[in-house]
Amino acid sequence: MYRLRLSYSQHGIKMSDNFAFPHGELTKIVGTPTNATLQVLKSQLCDNAASVPSRRGGGAHGHLGIVMDAVEYMTVSNNIPWINPIHPGDLPVHSSGVTAVLREQINRQYDEDLAAFELYTKVSNALKRQILLAVEPTFLRAIAHHRLGFMQVSPLDMIHHLDEHYGRLTPGEIEANRLALSTPWNPDRPIEDLWASVDAIRRIAEDGKAPITEVSTISLLLDMFETSGLLSTTTEKFRLSEPSQWTLTQFKKEINRGNAERLRRLTTGPPGYHGALATTASTAAVARVAKPCPTDRTITCDGIQLYYCWSHGLSGYANHTSQTCVNRKAGHIASATLGNQQGGVYIRIPGQKPPKPPTVRNVRRAMAAHSIQNESDDDI
Repeated sequence: MYRLRLSYSQHGIKMSDNFAFPHGELTKIVGTPTNATLQVLKSQLCDNAASVPSRRGGGAHGHLGIVMDAVEYMTVSNNIPWINPIHPGDLPVHSSGVTAVLREQINRQYDEDLAAFELYTKVSNALKRQILLAVEPTFLRAIAHHRLGFMQVSPLDMIHHLDEHYGRLTPGEIEANRLALSTPWNPDRPIEDLWASVDAIRRIAEDGKAPITEVSTISLLLDMFETSGLLSTTTEKFRLSEPSQWTLTQFKKEINRGNAERLRRLTTGPPGYHGALATTASTAAVARVAKPCPTDRTITCDGIQLYYCWSHGLSGYANHTSQTCVNRKAGHIASATLGNQQGGVYIRIPGQKPPKPPTVRNVRRAMAAHSIQNESDDDI
């Protein structure tokens, strides 16, 4: 929390106010504003405006109405409109027939209206000040008065101007934003980070008048998970369901459940000696089953570059190799490659003899060196 102290006279703004804004300074936009940088600017302005209490517009969103369109504000205020306060004028003059009680009520209402207007003005000026510090003057000069500067320009006027001239997405930006849904998720990060990114991408698409449907969003995310080799059991099960019934809410629920199970397996302690011995022999036998492989050492199949991981075999995910794998099985060898698999998942290569199956002695040696966990490839 930053405390913002303002004293500013340039561009027609004169004030000295002290607000505990969540964003003491807005993220500065270097160069020409873009849709992405303006989204950040508007989000921070909304946080700051809403942080200063007001009884207007339902009383639950502070001064948010200063920086939000009337129609959009109604969607968050339970259809209660925000109306900018106006100056109540000169002090009321009471006639001789007005009772003391009524005179007191009139004076109190005047004081409240004046206080609301003055607070609104101070907040508005503070937000204008922040915008002028965050955006280069070149991109706002068109709406400034030649003498009064920005004195008669509201924060919402500034936002509308920036959106109209710099906030529109090009077709290329719209497509790049859509493809961002295919960006691999780092399983070391909370799954909530992924959902926040998905929501932001869909908001940007909607602002660009090219909304991404829930079905399209889910399809791209399924492809992303399958390419990375993560949560394969969960994604396969979901893909087999009827696409017409897909919803993002249900998809998030299923992925969250699958990820919770993945984390549980990663943190489960090693089994007992006899159970571990059986697990090791079973896992080793499965690992030796030959899988489809490329016909040469370039690890390319049908034009798709493939990568080898000791624990999981081949995948088309460039960041999933023996060295970079984040879900390593017991005994994982980071230096293993397709040409030198070092006992990892066996990929048959023409002209190369398959390794001998593990013996009980080798299994016991492996148990002595590593803790064994019973994990399935499908749950990685």
